[in-house]
Formats: sequence, C-alpha cells, structure tokens
Amino acid sequence: MRTCDVWRGSVEQPPTRGNAGSGGHQDGRATFAGVSPQSNCFVLAEWMEVAIFVAQGTTLRYVNPAAARMTGYTLAELLQMEFWEFVHPEQQAIARERGLARQAGVELPRHVEYMLRTKTGATVWVDFSGTRIEYDGKPALLGTAVDITSYKQVEAALRRSEARLRRLVDSNVLGVLMGDLSGRILEANDGFLSMLGYTAADLPLRWDELTPPEWRPLNARAVRALRESGVAAPWEKEYVHRDGHRVPVLIGIALLEPEGETTVCFVIDLTDRKRAERALAASLAELRASEEKLRRFAAREVAVREAERKRLGFDLHDNVCQELIGVGMLVASVRQRLGPERGDLAIELARASHFLAELVEHLRLLARELRPLQLRDLGLEESLHALATRMSSSTTSVIARVASPVPRVADEVEMSLYRVAQEALANALRHAEPSSIALTLVVRDGKIRLEVHDDGCGFDPTRRPPEALGLTSMEERALALGGRLSVESTPGAGTKIAFECPIVRSDDGAPR
Repeated sequence: MRTCDVWRGSVEQPPTRGNAGSGGHQDGRATFAGVSPQSNCFVLAEWMEVAIFVAQGTTLRYVNPAAARMTGYTLAELLQMEFWEFVHPEQQAIARERGLARQAGVELPRHVEYMLRTKTGATVWVDFSGTRIEYDGKPALLGTAVDITSYKQVEAALRRSEARLRRLVDSNVLGVLMGDLSGRILEANDGFLSMLGYTAADLPLRWDELTPPEWRPLNARAVRALRESGVAAPWEKEYVHRDGHRVPVLIGIALLEPEGETTVCFVIDLTDRKRAERALAASLAELRASEEKLRRFAAREVAVREAERKRLGFDLHDNVCQELIGVGMLVASVRQRLGPERGDLAIELARASHFLAELVEHLRLLARELRPLQLRDLGLEESLHALATRMSSSTTSVIARVASPVPRVADEVEMSLYRVAQEALANALRHAEPSSIALTLVVRDGKIRLEVHDDGCGFDPTRRPPEALGLTSMEERALALGGRLSVESTPGAGTKIAFECPIVRSDDGAPR
C-alpha cells in the first residue's frame, strides 16, 4: 500500500517516556528526518479536522492538532501516552489488541467505532480507520478518527423513540395499525387484532376490507390529508368485526416520515363509550318524560286550585256576603223597633251593624282576589299596578315597574304571574317588615320575568321551614309552566324572588 512519503521517512524522536530525544518542536510535535514541516503532507495533516496519529509498537510517534482538540490533551501529553490510554476503559483492551495486530500484519476491518475518554472525563464516539505502514523502516499503525458523537446521540434518541413506539405498538391499550398510502395493512398489534377478533395470520390485507362501504370515503379523505400535510385529523368510524358486528372506533393517523408512504394508525375502541352514551340518552329521555309528567301534574294542580279559588270567590260574593247583608238588615230592623228605654241595646246593635258592613266589604275584597276579574279586563300590567297600590301602606311603599310592553299572554301565564306577585308581596309584608318593595316585570327573548325585591330582614334560603307553603305554591306554578323560581336572600339584607317562564301562546300562535 502506497502512502505519503512523510510516513516513510525517519523520525527524530520527540521526548517520550525514558527518551528525551534530540529533535522535535518545542510544543511536542514530532518532526521527520529529511521532510520539511512545510511539505504538503505535513501541512495537510496539521490542518485537517480529522484526528491523525502514528503508533509504533505501543508508542505514539505523531499526533496532529485535531487529535489534541478531540481528546482535550496537549500534543506533548499525547506523545507521552501509549496509543490506547485515551480510549474508554471499556474498550482499551480490544484497542490495544487490534492496534498491535494491525502492525503485525493481521487483516482486520478497516473501520471500527470506538469510545474515547477525554482529559475531562467526557466520552467521545469516533469512527476509527487504521492501516499498516512502514515507518522508519519498521511496521507502524496510521490511524484516523472522525468525531461521530452527535451522530451516535441522534442514533440513540432514534432507538429510544423506536423502543417507545414498539412498546406502544405491542401494548393492548390502543389498537395500532401500520400501513401505507395505497391502503395495504403491513402490521397490527395484539390490541387491534383483539379488538376485531382476528389473528395476525388471517387479518385482511387492506383497510377497506375491514371498513363498511359507507365509511370508506373517509379512508380516501384521510389519505388525501396525509399526502398534503402528513397527518389527518382524528375521526370516528366503524370497523367490521370478524363475527360480522360493527365496532365503533376513534382513529388518529399520521405518516411515519415526511414525504414517506408508511402510516401509523392509532385506534381507540369506542364500544363502551357508545354504550354509555346510549344509556345516558335513554336516561335523559326518561328524565324528560318524568319532568313532563310532573309538569302536567303540577299544571292540573294549579288549574284545580284556581277553579276552587273561583268557586270559593263566587260563594263568598254571592252567598256569604248576601247572607251577611241580610243579617245586617235584620239587625237594623230590630234596632229601629227598640224604644227609648232600650237605648243601650240600640247602641250595641248599631256597632254590630257596623262590624257586619266591614266584614262584608272584607269578604268582597277577598272574593275579588280569589277570582281577579281585572286580569281579563285590564291585563297583567294594570292588574299588577292595582295590586301594588292596594298593598301599599303608611309603613311600606310598594311600587310596580314594567320595563317593556307586556303582550296579552295565555290566561294560565297571566294568572300564575299575578298569583306569584300576590304571594311574594304577602310574604314580604307578613314576615320581612320592609320599608319598600319593588315589583318588576320584564319581557325578553321569548320569556317573561317577574321580580319582587324587598329591603326587609331577609332569611336563610337553605333553612326554609317545611310550612312555607307560599314558596312551595310559587314553585309549583313555575313547574307547571316549564319555568323556574329562584329565591335570593341574606339575613339583614332583604329578599329577591324571581319567577320566569316562557310566553305561552294560544292555539293560533298569537300571544294572549
């Protein structure tokens, strides 16, 4: 093998272990007899980024500056070392054996990878290339070393990534399917095979064979997305199980390499989730049916109660009041027939007549409240103003505000709003000792909302007594109309009752 003449010259030994030598540069680099340091080969070796060294026996006879940069030792330090000393301890024995064998003429592979141990203790991977040469008339080893540490790190990271992928592929947590853009199936893990009831031997060769016809266009769409961007958005589809039933799945798919053809597909079995969704849908349907039954029951209860109120109102007005008026007339007749000698009795009868008149007026007012005919005649807005006026007193101001025009809604809606206003005002006056009460009516977004807000003593809504029949009645009215009732109150800070329900329309679609 022909080599550059510089390696066939005689060398003036640099200072080595036990040999001070008579030649060499002050920095420890070897010089060669009869060869100028400025010769082409020498200059090339000195400036190369590849580490170059010459070993004869166990001794290093030449190293270039790149070797010093690679190992962290100075040139002088390297020339004092045996050629395997800067090799990693795990590989020193084999490096020594192979280096001496090469010098003896044993045929060995040209390229070998080694780990070097730098002066600081770091590990450097190198691609070593060695050959036997004649040096000063004796066999020697010419070696070169290229730093491949970065390559080895990337290679190790790739192996770790592949190992993680393999663990995922081999797991049964997900179904994993390897394929290509032509639709072929290359490999499937046990999770995928178990999901569809196949073995590796009888798994179909193509995606479409596992996919019902109506889902196959999605396969084609995914392939287009993979060709355009390398990844397809996850989507739901179905596979056909080996026994014929369908398996709902969620799929995510991507190319293993940009511009490549191999795909990796992750498959999640949605059977349990779909079953749970169906069970939830059935439960919700049952709940809605139960709510509708409860709403109809509440509506019947409200209707029965209103009918009873009307009947009682008529009875009070037409029967009780009339009978009391008749009693009053009898009392007045008796009082007139009494002579002067029974003046004390006449006075008592006059007082009885007065009390009877007040009682009749009170019962007439009660009858009107039990069957508020002004709702039909005046409408909800004016009826609420009238109610606020009647319930105001010298100690409590009751004000009704209507924020927007109120259409004539269905009779049951008007009645429920009026009754809630009645009950809320009565509760506030009876229990809260307020100085003012604001009654507000708002129509917005197809709903009508009534708020009754007082500045009284308030209460804790979580400790509502069971005998609070007024709130219970208001809640029943809200339920009957498909609305809701909310109560906000804090001890010492007043109470706000809000009643909201849809605007119920008549059969012809117009609000009443």
